[in-house]
Amino acid sequence: MAQDDPLRILVIQAAFLGDVILSTPILTNLKRIYPNCELYTLTTPLATQFFKFDPRVKQAIAFKKRDEHSGILGLFKLIEELKSMKFDIIISLHRSIRTSFLVSRLQVEETVGFDDAWGSFFYKKRIKRAEAPHAVLRNLSILDINDPSTELKLFPDPNYSVPEGDYVCLFPGSEWFTKKWQGFRKAAEILISQGRKVVVLGSPQEREYNKKLMSDLLVDDLTGITNIPQTMKIVAESKGVICNDSMALHMASAFKIPRVSVFCATSPQFGFGPWGERGEVIEDLYLPCKPCRRHGSNRCPTGTNLCMTRVKASDVISRLDELSY
Repeated sequence: MAQDDPLRILVIQAAFLGDVILSTPILTNLKRIYPNCELYTLTTPLATQFFKFDPRVKQAIAFKKRDEHSGILGLFKLIEELKSMKFDIIISLHRSIRTSFLVSRLQVEETVGFDDAWGSFFYKKRIKRAEAPHAVLRNLSILDINDPSTELKLFPDPNYSVPEGDYVCLFPGSEWFTKKWQGFRKAAEILISQGRKVVVLGSPQEREYNKKLMSDLLVDDLTGITNIPQTMKIVAESKGVICNDSMALHMASAFKIPRVSVFCATSPQFGFGPWGERGEVIEDLYLPCKPCRRHGSNRCPTGTNLCMTRVKASDVISRLDELSY
């Protein structure tokens, strides 16, 4: 590297979309530590959209684990692509053995990973992951600095026009069946009866689920229509968000929007609850089977679906209204 060349830093987080949002304080702090650095991210193809309008990030690189980067040949193809970019520092929040091996093959002078990562011996510097109550703080411990910024920061599409008027966003979907609260339709009915506008959002895979759930209701269903930067803009200008234990919660946290998340099979004790003020979890704390899994599952182990049905929509909306003042 020539003396005047900027430091090139690669940050790796190729887990779920919510995990990517919770890792964004890393970027802010790296820009503080190395003001003139060039930041790159390696993440899933869908998650690259988070960085399309992010001034901190020079390039978001897609790790196509299920496509051209799958298998050993695909992995080595990615390795050659990354080698040509000549990074000076690699910081990996992703703890898979595949990622650890990938980093080891890039011939970078400084590589940093958590000491509990699979294949942590591949990293030249191993950091003990903090036993903190929230994933934001656990992520930040990889920088090993004092008084870091803990602010989640996202940059929506500045040119997208959001729905007119005041509205509340509902995100009924989830990748996991036991995370899907069954009160979203009732919540929409209550909001509509109060004269409030409802915008329903989600991924293309959730299009049919949300359409059926909201059938015959006067909602603005944009499920699968908006991309991530457009969805961020809608959330940022909303009056509130109601969601499951999902990416939507962390998106709303980044914009400091009043938000209520219904945790069904899971628990905020795992460190993925609301971050910052104006956010709250509602859950049934009296179920002996809860939490049944860290990330939920595709069937209820007891066959009752109780955690998905016992939280009342009226309680969720009342709490959202309290957070709005």
